[in-house]
Amino acid sequence: MNTSTTPANAFIDIGKTLDDGLYTTMQKIVVCLAALSIVLDGFDGQLIGFAIPVLIKEWGITRGAFAPAVAAGLIGMAIGSACAGLFADRFGRRWAVIGSVFVFGAATCAIGLAPDVFTIAVLRFIAGLGIGGALPSSTTMTAEFTPTRYRTMAVTATIVCVPLGGMLAGLFSSVVIPAYGWRALFFIGGALPLGLTVLLLLTLPESPRYLAHQRHRWSELRELLGRLSRPVPADAVFKAQFQPNLLNGVEVLQSEVPVITVDEKAQTVSTSRKPFTAIPYYAWANRGKGEMMVWFPTKVKDIDIIAMHDPAPIEGK
Repeated sequence: MNTSTTPANAFIDIGKTLDDGLYTTMQKIVVCLAALSIVLDGFDGQLIGFAIPVLIKEWGITRGAFAPAVAAGLIGMAIGSACAGLFADRFGRRWAVIGSVFVFGAATCAIGLAPDVFTIAVLRFIAGLGIGGALPSSTTMTAEFTPTRYRTMAVTATIVCVPLGGMLAGLFSSVVIPAYGWRALFFIGGALPLGLTVLLLLTLPESPRYLAHQRHRWSELRELLGRLSRPVPADAVFKAQFQPNLLNGVEVLQSEVPVITVDEKAQTVSTSRKPFTAIPYYAWANRGKGEMMVWFPTKVKDIDIIAMHDPAPIEGK
């Protein structure tokens, strides 16, 4: 294990330090926590789709009555995706992930108490804010903790956790709804991310790249680098250049990010700003996919009902 220290009074490029060093167990744990957040993101995002057929039958309403609830969730996801970068730049990547998971977990839990479609729509909008913010926040955390040589694989594996969560939601719903009803589906489905929120609070560190931009938190960064087997002297000075994080071809989680430039000869540090690159394009690109996945269980149920009442003639008989 490489535990050599950097000479005192050195300017440390945090990006190079992370990219060229070992891929430690702690970094892998952070990636696993981010991936688990996205699994539950996909999981909670699909629960409403499996509950709608049961609600239609129980409440005696049409499928169209749920259109506002589905639309509200998608609008919340779009806003959450677009605002995640602003939040993460202001308060840190760690709190962006934790906040997103808590919001969609609490709102999903509350859907289990909903008395009507309007309440479900309001709660789905709130849950959508967290669901939309969790994916870019978690993938950015993965990218910023992973060395360059493993980054593409790690980020791709993290994003793939969205459909994995949706698949698990289908299996989970097929067991819970017949046995305990749709309300239990949301109670349990919301309790899982709330439990993960506690785990993240206890174990998830802040991104070193973010901390490098926060001069008043450099002591925290030095301690974190020590835990990552990259010890640095107590008087080390950090430099962190802007590095875009790409998701679906667009920059995510970057608003006006400060770029710290170090002049080693003059012993000075200057700061400039990087213009915001909006990610509503990412939200729009995924809007149709999310809508299709939410409505799919209901459409399958409709086809099943039609087949039972009006079976198609078998050719040749």
